[in-house]
Amino acid sequence: MLTKLLETIRPLDENAMESARLHWDAIAKPLHSLGRLEDMIVQLAGICENPVPAPRKKAGQTLSK
Repeated sequence: MLTKLLETIRPLDENAMESARLHWDAIAKPLHSLGRLEDMIVQLAGICENPVPAPRKKAGQTLSK
């Protein structure tokens, strides 16, 4: 079971990461001024395969408006 789960893990999406990097570099702020936060956002983009990943709710948490 674990082996099958591990086989579903894909490498980070380099295109999404590059797009996210370019997006954050274009925002009006000093380049890389957010440090590790920017790195984590770029990594999340690679994991989600989306240059602008949207955070989802945590398990068991409801979103209220």
